[in-house]
Amino acid sequence: MEKTETNQKSPQISDSKATYLNNNSRTAIEKIDYVIKYRQGFTCVFTELGADKSSLLDSLNDKYQSNQYYTTVFIQAVKTKTGFAFLKQLCSSFGLELKYSFYDQCKILKDWLIEQYHKEKDVILFIDDAENLQTTHLDVLRDLIKFEPFYQKLVQVVLIGSLQLKKNLFLSRNKDLLSRTVMPSTISADSINT
Repeated sequence: MEKTETNQKSPQISDSKATYLNNNSRTAIEKIDYVIKYRQGFTCVFTELGADKSSLLDSLNDKYQSNQYYTTVFIQAVKTKTGFAFLKQLCSSFGLELKYSFYDQCKILKDWLIEQYHKEKDVILFIDDAENLQTTHLDVLRDLIKFEPFYQKLVQVVLIGSLQLKKNLFLSRNKDLLSRTVMPSTISADSINT
């Protein structure tokens, strides 16, 4: 299947939002854009305490949610305890039917991702406060990223969280997900525009 020309899909940040971004945030957005444009699947933004994460999130929200070529979901904080409950939260965020088994829920989500691909819509999942994700949540994300029926990743996942997220990804039990991380960014507190 031939995809729509990339230059038609490339969303822009409004001038009013761009004014508030520092250089680290702009670089992070450029990296996120690359991951999404080339369907790389997974990236992270690590933020130091005091870094301006809200301007970054507002800019990403403005940039992708209003673009017809993307289906985008922002999840503020994951409050579920199990991988299955997290999967159901993801499906609910996309407006999908909820099922009673993990297998059936995965099937619903994967069928929907294939449908979005055929509609030439890129699916993006932004998760804020990602340092609170448990290993079972990260396992669900890893399985989603590995789903490539057309030799392309059908969902692009962007985790945004404190430096604790980085530490969590470097744990040996998360090495498979860490190895799939493309172009991560760090936003430091000392680089905030004044």
